[in-house]
Amino acid sequence: MKSLTKRLKLLILSGLFFADPLFAASKICPADGVYVQVLGAGGPELNDNLASTGYAIWDNGKIRVLVDTGTGSAEHFGATGQAFDNVELILYSHFHTDHSADFPALIKNAFFEGRTRDLQIYGPTGNQYLPSTDEFVQRMIGKQGAFPYLSSYLTGEGSYQIHTTSVTPTDKPQTFTQNGIRFRAIDAEHGPLNLLPFALYSLLQIIQLIAFVYTNSVCFFSFNYSRIN
Repeated sequence: MKSLTKRLKLLILSGLFFADPLFAASKICPADGVYVQVLGAGGPELNDNLASTGYAIWDNGKIRVLVDTGTGSAEHFGATGQAFDNVELILYSHFHTDHSADFPALIKNAFFEGRTRDLQIYGPTGNQYLPSTDEFVQRMIGKQGAFPYLSSYLTGEGSYQIHTTSVTPTDKPQTFTQNGIRFRAIDAEHGPLNLLPFALYSLLQIIQLIAFVYTNSVCFFSFNYSRIN
């Protein structure tokens, strides 16, 4: 456990939990090391004083990965002072609103930042209750979606392009690699939904595994990640 603490720190900033951000003094992770920052840990309720589910993976002073983008998490991402252009990968467990509603807000924000880095998005396939990852993104910002003025980021006509991958949950973990980050999709139960938690680790050096409960979702979420030079 001491070794785990030294190698990977789970940074839970209580100020980042709140939809009306009266932030703690430290809302930026240190420049040296790998950190998991909670941007939101609440459910879909609006009276629990919590932003909905969202996590940021910091690597040497930059947020490189987002895990879910629930309501309020985008505002807390902005409060970190990080550029969205640093985010290379978004992983979705499923597409309930409390895990995904802030997605279009992040994409619109990228316009004002002048983002140029392509964005990779992974999540589960769909069923009768929820869309697949591909369908979710198209329904949000596709030409026939809710916000078609953002569709250029899907067609390659914008300053960067969004690439989506819908992963079919299976009994065995599935491993993927993007930009030097290797991550594993793990099937889990969440009522009648396709739920796809992920484990993250890099190509360069595996470090110890930590796990924590996805608040208001009946599954465990684990990270296995190392610093990437």
